[in-house]
Amino acid sequence: MADPTRAFGSFNDYKTDVEPVLADANVLQKVVAAERNLRMPECIGLLHDIARLLECAMVASHGQNYHASIIGLAIKYQTLVDALRSASSTHLQTSMEALKHLKLAFFCLQKHECDDAKALLKALPTLAARSEEVASAHEKQVIAFWRDGMARLNEVLTANAHMSCAVRLAEEKPAHGCRALAQLEMTITALGRMKTCFEDVRMFWAMFKEHCYKIAGPNKISEASFMAVAQEDTDLLVEAMTKEWYRWLALAKTNYTAMCGMNDVQTTVRRILSTLPNSAESSLVKDLKSKLEENAALLQAQIEEQRNATVALYLL
Repeated sequence: MADPTRAFGSFNDYKTDVEPVLADANVLQKVVAAERNLRMPECIGLLHDIARLLECAMVASHGQNYHASIIGLAIKYQTLVDALRSASSTHLQTSMEALKHLKLAFFCLQKHECDDAKALLKALPTLAARSEEVASAHEKQVIAFWRDGMARLNEVLTANAHMSCAVRLAEEKPAHGCRALAQLEMTITALGRMKTCFEDVRMFWAMFKEHCYKIAGPNKISEASFMAVAQEDTDLLVEAMTKEWYRWLALAKTNYTAMCGMNDVQTTVRRILSTLPNSAESSLVKDLKSKLEENAALLQAQIEEQRNATVALYLL
């Protein structure tokens, strides 16, 4: 009987117990195939972009009456990133627990202890449902933040309309009025791009939840597999268990990537909030805006690719 778990000694720590095994090209290829729709590096990149866009909005809005609102949004973003990092850690622990169940199930099957193997395997949908529940809760958090961000954007758009009208009607265009209008437009640009990024982040968490749902749904390891084992035919069960194994291994890899990536995003957000802009620093907005514009085409391509992947997932 082919046992894909034989290379794993334990599952106490992802980095020391799981990561070395993924150095095997054949194992990694199967894991990558299983996680093809869970593109966590792209999601982490989007979260970094959102942090930089918030920084751009904070710098651009400095000295304006809506600046406090942008700061408040950045603080809420820090809370969201902290929650997503915690969720990734929880998902990783659940994935490691599922991998332990599968390794023990393979061991029991080799010893012809089919009832014990069956009991271990029946716990897997419950573990997947736990991850699905956590993913659903954080998808709602992402949506709530997105709505809050849209409310701030509408607030700034209203201010822009009023200021544009005032500057247009003024007989003499005061320099400070034109400068404030330019700041508003930069803030709107940053928040508008942030909206696009966040739509894709929300889509990622919806896909992650769907992935967990598919594992938690009708048990892939069916009664027919166990009936075949009773007749001393383990091929069907081993095939189903192997597929389940790579699904959970893909989830573990995805969640470890998420946890490490969220650490970096947390560092970026804390740096931004700890170095709030002053008037001298507000000149940085042009550099920030230029840097973000350089990545705009790449970001749009990533978004389209992710959306296409989402459509493909729901068609499965």
